[in-house]
Amino acid sequence: MLPAPAIGANAPWTAAADEGSANTAVNPIADIAWDGSGLWLVWGTDNFNVQVRRWNGSAWDTYPVPVNEINRNKMPSVTWDGTKPWVAWNDDSLNMQVAWYDGASWNQITSPGGGGTYFSTPDILWANGALHATWQDSTRTVRVAQWNGSSWVSLGSPGTGGGGNAYPNLGWNGTELHVAWSTPSQANVARRVAGSWTAHSTLPGTASNSLPTLEFIDGRMYLMHDVSGGTAIAWWDGAQYRTTPSPGGGPAAFGYGSLAWTGSRLWASYTIDPDFVEVAYVDASAPAAPTGLQQFQADGTTTITGGAWTPFGGASNLMLTGTMTDANSSEQLTPWIELRANGAGFGATCGRQTSGVTWVGTTVAAPTGGVGVTGSTNVTGLVNGSSYAWRTCVVDRFGFPSSWTALGGTPDLRLDTSVPAAAPSLPANGATGVATSPTLDASYTDPAPANGGTVAFQLCTTSGCGTVLQSGTSASTASGATASWSPPTALATSTTYWWRVQPTDVAGNVGVWSAARSFTTGATSITISVDQPTIAIGTIVPGDDRTATSVISVTTNSPGGYQLLARDENDAWAANSAAAPTVADWTGTSASPTTWTAGVPGGMGMTVVAVSSTAAKDTARWGTGSSATDFVGNRYAGLEATTDTLVHERPSFGAATDTVTVGWRVNVPGTQAATSYDATIAWTALALP
Repeated sequence: MLPAPAIGANAPWTAAADEGSANTAVNPIADIAWDGSGLWLVWGTDNFNVQVRRWNGSAWDTYPVPVNEINRNKMPSVTWDGTKPWVAWNDDSLNMQVAWYDGASWNQITSPGGGGTYFSTPDILWANGALHATWQDSTRTVRVAQWNGSSWVSLGSPGTGGGGNAYPNLGWNGTELHVAWSTPSQANVARRVAGSWTAHSTLPGTASNSLPTLEFIDGRMYLMHDVSGGTAIAWWDGAQYRTTPSPGGGPAAFGYGSLAWTGSRLWASYTIDPDFVEVAYVDASAPAAPTGLQQFQADGTTTITGGAWTPFGGASNLMLTGTMTDANSSEQLTPWIELRANGAGFGATCGRQTSGVTWVGTTVAAPTGGVGVTGSTNVTGLVNGSSYAWRTCVVDRFGFPSSWTALGGTPDLRLDTSVPAAAPSLPANGATGVATSPTLDASYTDPAPANGGTVAFQLCTTSGCGTVLQSGTSASTASGATASWSPPTALATSTTYWWRVQPTDVAGNVGVWSAARSFTTGATSITISVDQPTIAIGTIVPGDDRTATSVISVTTNSPGGYQLLARDENDAWAANSAAAPTVADWTGTSASPTTWTAGVPGGMGMTVVAVSSTAAKDTARWGTGSSATDFVGNRYAGLEATTDTLVHERPSFGAATDTVTVGWRVNVPGTQAATSYDATIAWTALALP
């Protein structure tokens, strides 16, 4: 454990133990380097020497000073080559000097160069198996060189201080050498690619002297620099710098920051005005991998089913979410998305922007450790007809990333931005005599990729469809096919209606409403027919049941349906001989038909056997019999001559023709005269409004 801090650091940084720099210099410049098990620290003093310390895990060990001179700020730098430390400093002649420690004393090598008129502001770094040095020359031009074991080899210059001291600093990302330096109110970074220096990035808004220092953590570049009143730290995400908490520095003097990464802990050294060097650290604690991944349309609430087509459209977007969790409290968590064409494979680095591949979401405060918060990321610019897979990770306020979590679909979503079209086709515009229960047809077209959908229909009172009488949606329809819909409620006769259509494809893209078209329904009509005009009962034998059937067909366009009525125009079956009596009617009435026992004489009666209609047979009146010979189930009524008997009623519209099957029954007593009889039945079909 580290002893209690001597001065302190801004949370969440923790200050290390006092290294003994207090009151040793005004604005002491310090530098740090990690050797695998301990932290090396150097700083310059007012006695113009370089102090060297190493943190051994519990205390600071003191090492011999590499230089004792009488003039100039030493501005020292330290690095580790894998076996020993190296130190560089600014000598009294403003030249850069370099020495290595053999375990007992410092061994100086050839100077790579100097400032001449200005401080050399040196920095050294062991990288890629060699010692590298950077400094500013007499024109404040940044110089870089590499030690080959016997001499310095120039690596050219990435830039100048722009009229001020450059304060250059080296960094290595594992493949390329980087240099950061100061120009007025701006930090600059360049990288060495194929033997030449290439501009990397700039960070404006720093102090007049930015005093930048570099460190790389798992390939991410961190830049510590001066700002008004202290130091700041930012990390590069591939497109911009993102601020992370700083341990402190200043407030009135230069911060002179430096960073060192151990693999799990980030160390920082900085100057606290007026004469202290402070060392602090923060331990890396990456967020947990995100959970609860969801995908939504642009409204953020309409869920996109895994693998389904979804609309995208002009300026709209998709929203991808997940739950972010960090063990630390008072965190700031940022979701990152990698989205690629399905099957292309993932490969992005969490926290690094790649155009068209990664997207950065909104940073969310996570005040309580271990409690999840929702991270949301808007994704734009995707391609119509393409299929995509995505995954997400979380980056905390220090830039430490979580592992990735993939939604796991193949694909996760498919984009369809093509808007479908629909147009009314039948009935023709202005058509007349249209049925009161019409079928409305519309053409449906949908460009690739989805090619299918439904059509919404509206039936209105005016061409503007201000009042919608009925509405509905067609069944699923392929592109190029006809979509159909019928109003569920029959329309009024002799009435003009307006209708229009609007398509929606399977992805959810909605087309525009078509122009309204009109049609006029026909006048009320009703037809009736009987399957046979004459029915022969045959020879009537007293006490013997004789039966027959008639089938009456009714068709009407009336919205209110119809009534089927019957009347015996003779009131009874009349004998063809004037001397013979008529056949009496069965005693059951049309209002209350009654049962009639088989074999019992009772005259002539009728019953309803079957109805092919949406309004079924009235079994409460006519019984449950299903044939003319079902003497147990049927109920019978005698027909009257002066009053119509209600045989069947359908109180609603039906497009199909109804058939009503009527059963006849005759059984006479032994007193009935033996002769021939006949009767005339009048049928009436009455349309209901």
